[in-house]
Amino acid sequence: MSDPKTVTDPTEAPIQNADTKVGESAPAIDKTTASESSEATEPDKQSSGPTPKEDEKQKDASRAENTQSSRKPSAPVSQAVVMSRVSLSSRHAQRVYKRSYSTAARALYVLSVMLRIYASEKEAEQIGTLCDEMLASVRKDLDEEIARMQQVAETQGVDLGAVAYTQPEEYVAEITTPKASQYIGLVRELDRLIGLIDVLWLSGVYNDSQHNAGSYQWQRRLIKLANRLRNLAQRSMALARRDDASVSGLAELLVAEKHEDGEDGIGDENDDEAPE
Repeated sequence: MSDPKTVTDPTEAPIQNADTKVGESAPAIDKTTASESSEATEPDKQSSGPTPKEDEKQKDASRAENTQSSRKPSAPVSQAVVMSRVSLSSRHAQRVYKRSYSTAARALYVLSVMLRIYASEKEAEQIGTLCDEMLASVRKDLDEEIARMQQVAETQGVDLGAVAYTQPEEYVAEITTPKASQYIGLVRELDRLIGLIDVLWLSGVYNDSQHNAGSYQWQRRLIKLANRLRNLAQRSMALARRDDASVSGLAELLVAEKHEDGEDGIGDENDDEAPE
Protein backbone atom coordinates (compact mmCIF):
# COMPACT_ATOMS: atom_id res chain seq x y z
CA MET A 1 0.00 0.00 0.00
CA SER A 2 1.41 3.26 -1.11
CA ASP A 3 1.90 6.18 1.23
CA PRO A 4 -0.84 8.79 1.03
CA LYS A 5 0.23 11.89 -0.93
CA THR A 6 0.37 15.14 0.81
CA VAL A 7 -2.49 17.36 -0.33
CA THR A 8 -1.37 20.88 -0.92
CA ASP A 9 -3.73 23.78 -0.37
CA PRO A 10 -4.35 25.22 -3.83
CA THR A 11 -4.30 28.72 -2.41
CA GLU A 12 -0.69 28.21 -1.41
CA ALA A 13 0.45 26.96 -4.81
CA PRO A 14 2.90 29.25 -6.65
CA ILE A 15 1.36 31.38 -9.36
CA GLN A 16 2.93 30.85 -12.76
CA ASN A 17 3.20 33.63 -15.24
CA ALA A 18 1.89 32.90 -18.72
CA ASP A 19 5.35 33.53 -20.09
CA THR A 20 7.06 31.40 -17.49
CA LYS A 21 8.00 27.89 -18.55
CA VAL A 22 7.02 24.88 -16.49
CA GLY A 23 9.62 24.14 -13.89
CA GLU A 24 10.83 27.74 -13.68
CA SER A 25 10.04 29.97 -10.77
CA ALA A 26 7.97 33.08 -11.30
CA PRO A 27 9.96 36.30 -11.60
CA ALA A 28 10.19 38.38 -8.49
CA ILE A 29 8.10 41.52 -8.33
CA ASP A 30 10.16 44.69 -8.43
CA LYS A 31 9.28 46.44 -5.20
CA THR A 32 10.52 49.78 -6.54
CA THR A 33 8.21 49.59 -9.55
CA ALA A 34 5.33 48.58 -7.38
CA SER A 35 6.01 51.42 -5.05
CA GLU A 36 6.14 53.97 -7.91
CA SER A 37 2.95 52.55 -9.38
CA SER A 38 1.24 52.88 -6.03
CA GLU A 39 2.40 56.46 -5.69
CA ALA A 40 1.16 57.27 -9.22
CA THR A 41 -2.31 55.90 -8.53
CA GLU A 42 -2.73 57.34 -5.08
CA PRO A 43 -3.55 61.02 -4.74
CA ASP A 44 -0.82 63.23 -3.52
CA LYS A 45 -1.59 63.50 0.13
CA GLN A 46 1.03 66.17 0.68
CA SER A 47 -0.30 68.52 -2.05
CA SER A 48 -3.06 70.68 -0.74
CA GLY A 49 -3.48 72.88 -3.90
CA PRO A 50 -1.43 75.67 -5.46
CA THR A 51 0.65 77.90 -3.27
CA PRO A 52 -0.42 81.53 -2.86
CA LYS A 53 2.30 82.59 -5.28
CA GLU A 54 1.18 80.08 -7.92
CA ASP A 55 -2.44 81.05 -7.37
CA GLU A 56 -1.59 84.71 -7.94
CA LYS A 57 0.25 83.84 -11.17
CA GLN A 58 -2.79 81.91 -12.39
CA LYS A 59 -5.03 84.87 -11.63
CA ASP A 60 -2.68 87.25 -13.46
CA ALA A 61 -2.64 84.96 -16.49
CA SER A 62 -6.41 84.70 -16.41
CA ARG A 63 -6.81 88.46 -16.18
CA ALA A 64 -4.39 89.00 -19.09
CA GLU A 65 -6.26 86.45 -21.20
CA ASN A 66 -9.61 88.08 -20.42
CA THR A 67 -8.21 91.52 -21.24
CA GLN A 68 -6.81 90.35 -24.58
CA SER A 69 -10.04 88.57 -25.49
CA SER A 70 -12.10 91.65 -24.61
CA ARG A 71 -9.99 93.95 -26.78
CA LYS A 72 -11.51 94.24 -30.21
CA PRO A 73 -10.04 96.15 -33.13
CA SER A 74 -11.54 99.61 -33.04
CA ALA A 75 -13.64 100.48 -36.06
CA PRO A 76 -12.38 103.33 -38.24
CA VAL A 77 -13.77 106.66 -37.10
CA SER A 78 -15.24 108.99 -39.67
CA GLN A 79 -13.72 112.43 -39.24
CA ALA A 80 -13.89 115.65 -41.19
CA VAL A 81 -10.93 116.39 -43.46
CA VAL A 82 -10.00 118.98 -46.03
CA MET A 83 -7.76 117.79 -48.86
CA SER A 84 -5.17 120.47 -49.52
CA ARG A 85 -2.73 120.46 -52.43
CA VAL A 86 0.78 121.38 -51.38
CA SER A 87 3.36 122.29 -54.05
CA LEU A 88 6.96 122.35 -52.84
CA SER A 89 10.03 123.13 -54.92
CA SER A 90 13.04 122.79 -52.59
CA ARG A 91 14.27 119.45 -51.32
CA HIS A 92 14.43 120.81 -47.77
CA ALA A 93 10.73 121.65 -47.69
CA GLN A 94 9.89 118.35 -49.40
CA ARG A 95 11.87 116.48 -46.79
CA VAL A 96 10.14 118.26 -43.91
CA TYR A 97 6.73 117.45 -45.35
CA LYS A 98 7.54 113.77 -45.89
CA ARG A 99 9.13 113.27 -42.49
CA SER A 100 7.15 115.50 -40.20
CA TYR A 101 3.71 116.48 -41.44
CA SER A 102 1.98 113.22 -40.46
CA THR A 103 3.66 113.40 -37.03
CA ALA A 104 2.52 116.97 -36.47
CA ALA A 105 -1.00 116.35 -37.82
CA ARG A 106 -1.59 113.32 -35.55
CA ALA A 107 -0.28 115.17 -32.50
CA LEU A 108 -2.41 118.22 -33.19
CA TYR A 109 -5.53 116.06 -33.62
CA VAL A 110 -4.86 114.43 -30.25
CA LEU A 111 -4.34 117.81 -28.60
CA SER A 112 -7.34 119.45 -30.26
CA VAL A 113 -9.87 116.59 -30.10
CA MET A 114 -8.87 113.55 -28.05
CA LEU A 115 -7.45 115.39 -25.04
CA ARG A 116 -10.80 117.05 -24.38
CA ILE A 117 -12.33 113.65 -23.64
CA TYR A 118 -10.06 113.15 -20.62
CA ALA A 119 -8.96 116.60 -19.48
CA SER A 120 -11.04 119.47 -18.19
CA GLU A 121 -12.03 122.25 -20.55
CA LYS A 122 -9.66 124.65 -18.81
CA GLU A 123 -6.70 122.29 -19.14
CA ALA A 124 -7.49 121.54 -22.79
CA GLU A 125 -7.68 125.26 -23.54
CA GLN A 126 -4.32 125.84 -21.87
CA ILE A 127 -2.70 123.10 -23.94
CA GLY A 128 -4.34 124.49 -27.08
CA THR A 129 -3.00 127.95 -26.33
CA LEU A 130 0.49 126.51 -25.89
CA CYS A 131 0.26 124.83 -29.31
CA ASP A 132 -0.80 128.11 -30.89
CA GLU A 133 2.16 129.86 -29.29
CA MET A 134 4.60 127.21 -30.53
CA LEU A 135 3.29 127.48 -34.09
CA ALA A 136 3.16 131.29 -33.97
CA SER A 137 6.74 131.53 -32.68
CA VAL A 138 8.13 129.61 -35.65
CA ARG A 139 5.95 131.54 -38.09
CA LYS A 140 7.12 134.86 -36.67
CA ASP A 141 10.79 133.88 -37.01
CA LEU A 142 10.22 132.62 -40.55
CA ASP A 143 8.51 135.84 -41.61
CA GLU A 144 11.29 137.96 -40.13
CA GLU A 145 13.97 135.90 -41.89
CA ILE A 146 12.14 136.12 -45.22
CA ALA A 147 11.84 139.90 -44.85
CA ARG A 148 15.55 140.18 -44.01
CA MET A 149 16.62 138.18 -47.06
CA GLN A 150 14.33 140.12 -49.35
CA GLN A 151 16.03 143.28 -48.12
CA VAL A 152 19.45 141.76 -48.81
CA ALA A 153 18.38 140.74 -52.32
CA GLU A 154 17.01 144.20 -53.04
CA THR A 155 20.19 145.86 -51.78
CA GLN A 156 22.34 143.58 -53.92
CA GLY A 157 20.12 143.92 -56.98
CA VAL A 158 19.29 140.20 -57.10
CA ASP A 159 16.36 139.07 -59.23
CA LEU A 160 14.27 136.92 -56.87
CA GLY A 161 12.44 135.27 -59.75
CA ALA A 162 15.59 133.98 -61.37
CA VAL A 163 15.76 130.66 -59.51
CA ALA A 164 13.96 127.52 -60.72
CA TYR A 165 13.93 123.90 -59.50
CA THR A 166 14.35 120.73 -61.48
CA GLN A 167 12.17 118.43 -59.34
CA PRO A 168 9.24 120.25 -57.74
CA GLU A 169 6.70 117.96 -56.12
CA GLU A 170 3.02 118.21 -55.27
CA TYR A 171 1.31 116.49 -52.35
CA VAL A 172 -2.25 116.14 -51.12
CA ALA A 173 -2.37 116.78 -47.39
CA GLU A 174 -5.26 115.73 -45.15
CA ILE A 175 -6.10 118.69 -42.93
CA THR A 176 -7.81 117.31 -39.80
CA THR A 177 -7.52 120.37 -37.54
CA PRO A 178 -7.02 124.12 -38.02
CA LYS A 179 -3.61 123.79 -36.36
CA ALA A 180 -2.56 121.18 -38.94
CA SER A 181 -3.32 123.77 -41.59
CA GLN A 182 -1.03 126.16 -39.74
CA TYR A 183 1.80 123.61 -39.88
CA ILE A 184 1.27 123.23 -43.64
CA GLY A 185 1.54 127.01 -43.85
CA LEU A 186 4.92 126.81 -42.11
CA VAL A 187 6.15 124.24 -44.62
CA ARG A 188 5.07 126.49 -47.51
CA GLU A 189 6.88 129.43 -45.93
CA LEU A 190 9.96 127.26 -45.45
CA ASP A 191 9.90 126.50 -49.18
CA ARG A 192 9.73 130.20 -49.90
CA LEU A 193 12.63 130.93 -47.54
CA ILE A 194 14.81 128.22 -49.07
CA GLY A 195 14.15 129.78 -52.49
CA LEU A 196 15.55 133.07 -51.21
CA ILE A 197 18.59 131.36 -49.70
CA ASP A 198 19.24 129.51 -52.98
CA VAL A 199 18.94 132.59 -55.18
CA LEU A 200 21.27 134.59 -52.93
CA TRP A 201 23.77 131.73 -53.07
CA LEU A 202 23.53 131.28 -56.84
CA SER A 203 23.95 135.03 -57.26
CA GLY A 204 27.17 134.95 -55.21
CA VAL A 205 25.80 136.97 -52.29
CA TYR A 206 25.95 133.98 -49.92
CA ASN A 207 28.95 131.69 -49.74
CA ASP A 208 28.71 127.89 -49.46
CA SER A 209 28.78 127.88 -45.67
CA GLN A 210 25.98 130.45 -45.36
CA HIS A 211 23.87 128.58 -47.89
CA ASN A 212 24.26 125.21 -46.19
CA ALA A 213 23.84 126.46 -42.61
CA GLY A 214 20.76 128.55 -43.38
CA SER A 215 18.97 125.78 -45.27
CA TYR A 216 19.48 123.03 -42.72
CA GLN A 217 18.83 125.31 -39.76
CA TRP A 218 15.26 125.89 -40.85
CA GLN A 219 14.70 122.31 -41.90
CA ARG A 220 15.68 121.20 -38.41
CA ARG A 221 13.55 123.89 -36.82
CA LEU A 222 10.33 122.57 -38.37
CA ILE A 223 11.20 118.93 -37.67
CA LYS A 224 11.91 119.84 -34.07
CA LEU A 225 8.52 121.55 -33.83
CA ALA A 226 6.74 118.41 -35.04
CA ASN A 227 8.61 116.27 -32.54
CA ARG A 228 7.78 118.64 -29.68
CA LEU A 229 4.10 118.53 -30.60
CA ARG A 230 4.21 114.73 -30.61
CA ASN A 231 5.86 114.62 -27.19
CA LEU A 232 3.40 117.15 -25.81
CA ALA A 233 0.47 115.06 -27.05
CA GLN A 234 1.85 111.86 -25.53
CA ARG A 235 2.62 113.40 -22.15
CA SER A 236 -0.66 115.33 -21.96
CA MET A 237 -2.74 112.21 -22.70
CA ALA A 238 -0.76 110.13 -20.21
CA LEU A 239 -1.37 112.68 -17.45
CA ALA A 240 -5.03 113.16 -18.32
CA ARG A 241 -5.74 109.42 -18.31
CA ARG A 242 -4.18 108.75 -14.92
CA ASP A 243 -6.64 107.96 -12.13
CA ASP A 244 -4.77 110.31 -9.80
CA ALA A 245 -4.41 113.03 -12.42
CA SER A 246 -4.68 116.55 -11.16
CA VAL A 247 -4.55 120.03 -12.53
CA SER A 248 -1.05 120.41 -11.13
CA GLY A 249 0.28 117.63 -13.39
CA LEU A 250 -0.72 119.36 -16.61
CA ALA A 251 0.20 122.72 -15.13
CA GLU A 252 3.75 121.54 -14.51
CA LEU A 253 3.86 120.20 -18.06
CA LEU A 254 2.80 123.58 -19.39
CA VAL A 255 5.53 125.34 -17.44
CA ALA A 256 8.17 122.91 -18.70
CA GLU A 257 7.05 123.27 -22.32
CA LYS A 258 6.96 127.05 -22.14
CA HIS A 259 10.49 127.06 -20.72
CA GLU A 260 11.66 124.87 -23.61
CA ASP A 261 9.82 127.09 -26.07
CA GLY A 262 11.77 130.05 -24.74
CA GLU A 263 14.98 128.23 -25.57
CA ASP A 264 13.75 127.09 -28.98
CA GLY A 265 16.11 127.64 -31.85
CA ILE A 266 18.12 125.66 -34.30
CA GLY A 267 17.70 122.40 -32.41
CA ASP A 268 20.23 119.65 -31.95
CA GLU A 269 21.04 116.22 -33.25
CA ASN A 270 18.49 114.55 -30.98
CA ASP A 271 15.54 116.48 -32.42
CA ASP A 272 15.71 115.21 -35.97
CA GLU A 273 17.58 113.08 -38.41
CA ALA A 274 20.95 114.10 -39.79
CA PRO A 275 20.85 116.18 -42.96
CA GLU A 276 21.11 114.20 -46.17
